[in-house]
Amino acid sequence: MSSLSGEVILSATYGFDIVLETDKYIVMAKDGVDPVLPALIPGTYLVDFIPALKYVPEWFPGAGFRRKAKEWKKLTLAMRDVPFLVAKREIENGSEKPTFCYSSLQRIDERLDREQQERDIRDVAGTMYAAGSDTTMASIANCIIALLNHPEVLKKAHEEIGRVLKPGTLPDFDDEPSLPYVTAIIKETSRWNDATPLGHKKVSPICQGRKTSTTGTGFQKDP
Repeated sequence: MSSLSGEVILSATYGFDIVLETDKYIVMAKDGVDPVLPALIPGTYLVDFIPALKYVPEWFPGAGFRRKAKEWKKLTLAMRDVPFLVAKREIENGSEKPTFCYSSLQRIDERLDREQQERDIRDVAGTMYAAGSDTTMASIANCIIALLNHPEVLKKAHEEIGRVLKPGTLPDFDDEPSLPYVTAIIKETSRWNDATPLGHKKVSPICQGRKTSTTGTGFQKDP
């Protein structure tokens, strides 16, 4: 499932046809993202508690994170630069695949700084795998879990797809108006168990006479 979501992101972004989980672009993207994820957890490294450590040399005790960060930077820059340069070269050679890079490069304003615009496109494209691969996988997994727990919903969705599509064909965006039930399932999956929380949980007191209760509020899972 991880490879599937990665293939979807890389295909939509750069136009790459990913065949195997060991495809070099999948490996490059995972190498650029996976090592950094633990660093997003507060307290993983001592520097989270002692910010002054970010100023000490790499050999200093407790500064191992700096050596790791140097290696992570190389991997992250490769993930950002290499796929974009390959996609750009293919577009210059005549490729017209409807991808993010293709549509963005076609809309470059020649009156402005072209190099800066290309860097902006490269940077945005480079974040798409990091932002979209795990969240896409989580959304698919959430949908599967929900459908397994509600087989009657799965049956209705299957019947709708059977009515609209010809045997052996897959739906695309042109079919969306004809698939309201399937569309509702997709939207409900995002509402019911969003892949990324959109807000922190907050607790506020509510006074009712002499009693005080608390209520949690947040963007996620609100009806």
